[in-house]
Parts: sequence; structure tokens; C-alpha cells
Amino acid sequence: MTRQHLQNWKKIRQPFFISLAGLLAITFIFTGLIQNIRHLLSAKQEINQIKTEIERLEKKNQDVEKIITYLDSKEFIEEEARLKFNLKKPNEQIIVVQQSGENNTNTNELSINSVFDLPAPQKTREPLSRNPSLWFNYFFAKK
Repeated sequence: MTRQHLQNWKKIRQPFFISLAGLLAITFIFTGLIQNIRHLLSAKQEINQIKTEIERLEKKNQDVEKIITYLDSKEFIEEEARLKFNLKKPNEQIIVVQQSGENNTNTNELSINSVFDLPAPQKTREPLSRNPSLWFNYFFAKK
């Protein structure tokens, strides 16, 4: 190569490397910016999910408070006393109306069927299996 070619190459090379370094810097800046935007969007989404969860729990809390105020009320205590202990107010008569074709019910059976005396649903327990038997069943059990 001639000397002039080398000088031309030096003149071209310096702006080329500066441009390349600038492009790399811009690429790193935009990559970091995009990552920050993604984190910001995911944080906003998580905040919205938490807000909806808070609203749901506040509504549930209000429902529970309504139930508690009802359970503390005089009406509930009177109702439970009538159903469970066969109590009545002075000069009050209890009349049980039976429909034809149904079993005979009396106030003792009514006290048994109170809303708050319902049994919890039975949980079925699945037998625990050991790991080797699980693998054996996985490979050799008939399907």
C-alpha cells in the first residue's frame, strides 16, 4: 500500500471507531432503559393485583363484620334460645305446623338443625405412598 492509502485509512478509521463506540453506548443505554421499563410495568401490574386483592379482602371483612354484629344482636340470641333451649317469652305459645307427607318434627329436632350446628365437610385422606412405590407404579402399573 502506498503512503496516501495509509493516511486515508487512518482518517476513516478514527470516525468509524468513534461511531461504533457511540452505537455500543446507545445500545447499552437503551437495553438498560428497556429493562427498567419492564420492571416498572411489572411493578404496576403487581400493584394493581394487590389493590384488587385488598378490595376483595375489605369486602370480605365488611361481610364478616356484618355477621359479627348480627351474632351479637339481641334478635340472634333470642332466636338461638328459642331453637336450642326451647325457651319462649311470657304468654307466648309455640305452634309447630306439619305438612302432610313429611316426617314429624318438633322443637327438639329444630334445635339440632340450627344453622351454626352444621358439621364440617369430611376430608378424605389419600394414603401416603413411598417414593419407590410411586416410581414402580409409574413404570409398571397397568394404565
